[in-house]
Parts: sequence; C-alpha cells; structure tokens
Amino acid sequence: MIQSFTTIGVSIFIEGLFFLIIGAIVSSIIARLSKICCAADASVVGFICNKQDLNQYFIADDWYELEGVIGKETLKIYDEDIE
Repeated sequence: MIQSFTTIGVSIFIEGLFFLIIGAIVSSIIARLSKICCAADASVVGFICNKQDLNQYFIADDWYELEGVIGKETLKIYDEDIE
C-alpha cells in the first residue's frame, strides 16, 4: 500500500545563498548546490521566499541560515501554472 503524506505546514531550516531575481514573478530564492558524485551532476536545490521586500534584509549572493514553514501556492511562470 502506498502511503501519502504532506509537507505543508512542516518547519524547515536551510543554509544557502540568497538569490534576488529582478523583474521576475518569483523575486527571491534561498538555495544551494547539491551533488551526488561530482560537479558535473550538481543541481540547485532551494525554496522560493514570498515575503515582500526581502532585499531590505538580505544581500544577494550572501550565505544565510533560514527557518520557515512550507506552504503551497500557485505561481504563474511563462503562462503556465506551477504548484
């Protein structure tokens, strides 16, 4: 039997770089690189931060520790809905 679960409402902690994206619908992301074997398979893993005016509190490309709660919302990117 397959069990389903939700991560919505779960507290998270992440250390990573703060990316500020000017002119995009998603304006800020905190992320880091994740790799399994070598640099060639590295991928960006992170979370979208939807708090307004984060650039007043964070400096782009600096390293931060962030605590939060996982939520869910639909974003409009390239005329497609992404959940």
